[in-house]
Parts: sequence; C-alpha cells; structure tokens
Amino acid sequence: MIQFGMTTKEIIKLSESYAWNMVSKILVKDSQEIKFSLRQQKTLELLVDNLDKEVSNSDIFNHIFEDNLDKYNEKSVRNIISNIKKHAPNIPIHNMYGGRYVLKKYKPDISLFTEHIPVILNQVQNIIIVTDPNQKDNPIIYVNSAFYDLYGYEEHEVYGRNCRFLQLNDQEQDATIEITNAINNGESIETNIRNYTKDGDKKIINVHISPICDKQNGKVKYFFRVQKDITELYEKEQALLNEKNKAQQYLDMAGNLIIALDVYGVITLVNQKGAEILEADKSEIIGKNWFDHFLEVEDLEMVKGFFVKFMNGKVKEVEYVKNKIISATGKIKHIAWHNTLILEENKIVGILSSGVDISSQGL
Repeated sequence: MIQFGMTTKEIIKLSESYAWNMVSKILVKDSQEIKFSLRQQKTLELLVDNLDKEVSNSDIFNHIFEDNLDKYNEKSVRNIISNIKKHAPNIPIHNMYGGRYVLKKYKPDISLFTEHIPVILNQVQNIIIVTDPNQKDNPIIYVNSAFYDLYGYEEHEVYGRNCRFLQLNDQEQDATIEITNAINNGESIETNIRNYTKDGDKKIINVHISPICDKQNGKVKYFFRVQKDITELYEKEQALLNEKNKAQQYLDMAGNLIIALDVYGVITLVNQKGAEILEADKSEIIGKNWFDHFLEVEDLEMVKGFFVKFMNGKVKEVEYVKNKIISATGKIKHIAWHNTLILEENKIVGILSSGVDISSQGL
C-alpha cells in the first residue's frame, strides 16, 4: 500500500502501486519517484488533468511541443506513450480508436470482498432478508444466519415464500398494510411489526425495507430488509406505560388538584380533578407554562419567587401556600397547596403540587 503522508486531494491513485502527486507533478511507485523525460512528464500531466477522458494525439503533441517549431508527427506521441509504459508497465493508459489516449481512473478490485459478502452477512447480528419483486408474490431469495437463529425455521421452509408467513394468523396489522403499500410503490419504509417464530412465540420486530434498483433503467430488482428483534425493549416500554397509566388512574381518583411542573414551569402532569378545576381538557393543559396561562396576575411575582426558591432547594418540602389561579374560562379560584420536589438521581427536575379549591372560603 502506498504511504504518502499527504491528503487524498494531493494524491491521485492510478493503480495498486502507482499514484500521481498533484503538488510536485510526479509519478510515484510504492513511494518512490519514477523518472521521466520532460516531454513524458508533460504528457502524463495532460492525461492526469483529463482523467477518464480521451485526449487526441494532436492535443498531446501541441501540449508537449508548444515551444518548438516541430511539425506535427503522430509517431512522436506514440513513442512517448510507449516509453512511459516501459517505465511504468501497469499504468492504465489505453490506446483508443482514432489516435486517442485515455488514462483510466483507478478502481479497486472488489472481487475478493464480493466473494466474502455471504460470510459477512451471516455474522451480522440483525436479520437480513432479500426478496425478489419480479417473481410472483415477491418471494424470499436470501436470509442470513440470524434469521434461522430467531425464527427457528429450516432453509427449505423459507426460500420461495413471501415474508407474510412470519405473521402466521396475525395478518391484520397496520404495519402489514404499510409495508404492502411501500413495496407496491417501490419505496423504503421503517416500521414495527408482530412476527412469530416457528414455535409460535410472538416477536416485536423493527423492520427497515429498502428497494435495490437497476442502475440502467431504475427498475426495482430486489427488496433488502433489515430486521431487529426489539421484543424485550418493547415489553419494558409497555410495562412502564402500564405503570404510568395505573398511576394516572390513581391520581384521577384523588379528590384534590394534582399537577407537576418541570424546572421551567411547564406542566408535565395533571389529574382529572385538576382538569375540572382548570376547566380544560388534559391535552389542553399539559405542555403549557403554568405561570403564563393559569396564574392570576396579582399573585404572579409572589408565586414565581416561591417557585424559584423551591427549585433551588431553599424552601422546605410539604410547604403550605395559598394563591389565586385563573381557569381556562377566566374564572378566578383560590387554591391551598402542598408541594414537594421531584428528584432524579438527587437532582431537582420539577415540583409536584396537590391543591384544594378553597374558593368558597376565600384567602
């Protein structure tokens, strides 16, 4: 491998061993300069400047003999090209029809890599599936080892089948409709779907599907699918969601207004009683700033000052305060509060307040 200690913009690789130095205008092989005559050097420079483009014999002649009175001689150029090839046998200068030459761009040999693609894919942890939409029912034509590890099928049970067999009798999913539409339109898609193993175990799968198109006509040749088993993550998220919903149910059963604010005063939680007192739907309350929307102007500075002290930990927990709030319909109400800090890893992240409507008592 050539080691030049220069940037790729300063070096143009012409073959496995030859490269052109754009700064010094020299050809090097394995870091060693190849010596050329001035005319050979100028010829190479012209060909490099027109890399992958045909350059005529006469253009080369005019470029290298521009300061001489020599008459055009096609043989002179041929001799120069031949001598360059003698000094650098593997340099990719090609003789084209009509007295033209072209220096080809270097393209690394990827045949060895191509041979190892199946081995590489079989070591990928995610599931790889390739299907052929040009055959009837878009059958599976390739899966990697991770597919068999998760689903438990044998090879003869997989090839030639549509991926829908992985949903067993659970075909009526939004995800299956989304995937079908994407495939029919030749589009990419990422979604989560319920698949099942051979033994019937349900798996939640994140699937990303991409069309592989023919470079010549743009037609979809294959669909390349990457599947990731997210069952464990999904179950944890569902458990957290269930706990959150259960906690919300308990809060909604409470007879007091319960509200949570983050450190900026934005409402992150409100119970049903709170929504009733504030006279708005929960969705209309959560996400709004408490001080901007629900605090009576007369008490604004006092309550904000208390909030800042509370967030800084300068006020005792279970502090009892009274203040006026204003509902979504403009009604002023008197609330008596008990407040406590919300901590995460000993860091204050908000405040949880429980309030009683004492409007009938006044402040």
